[in-house]
Amino acid sequence: MPIDHYRIRVTKSYSPWLHDYYETTETFIQICSLEAETFMFFDLQAIDTGGVSSGWNWDWSGLVTGSFDICGGGPLSMPAKEAVLPKTTLLKGCFPNPFNMSTIIAFDLAMPSEIELEVYNVLGRKVKTLRSGTQDAGSYEVTWNGDGQAGEAVSSGVYFIRFKAGEYSATKKIALVK
Repeated sequence: MPIDHYRIRVTKSYSPWLHDYYETTETFIQICSLEAETFMFFDLQAIDTGGVSSGWNWDWSGLVTGSFDICGGGPLSMPAKEAVLPKTTLLKGCFPNPFNMSTIIAFDLAMPSEIELEVYNVLGRKVKTLRSGTQDAGSYEVTWNGDGQAGEAVSSGVYFIRFKAGEYSATKKIALVK
């Protein structure tokens, strides 16, 4: 589907949790609220006309489709780049971890793959299937709200995120603290 708009995350720190959001349909954006001569991290997400997002680029190094300009402090220009697909398939992790209300599970797919993204408890029982089916190559984020398959709240404790994509398989431990 075609791109509907872009969401830009801007922060002074490397933390993805301390940031401002900006949304635009343009490939050039001028953000006037940034401080001149301050090092900033920029992160971009594309959202298609169906509402599906590309996932954030987690390396904070670009995936820029236009330029940014800081008002009053001169331009901070980044040349346009094509979207770069991940080179490897990888379960990146869960942010935050431990978590209270929800956690974001990030993963990369180097090629279109049949995937399974599931949550298991410490007894090895499946708690919830977060995503299953064919996914295109790209970077993705899936939110788990600490609920079971039927939407019921699960108890505090340790859980495991299992990710399978083709021949790749990985598991990450997470902690839900209420």
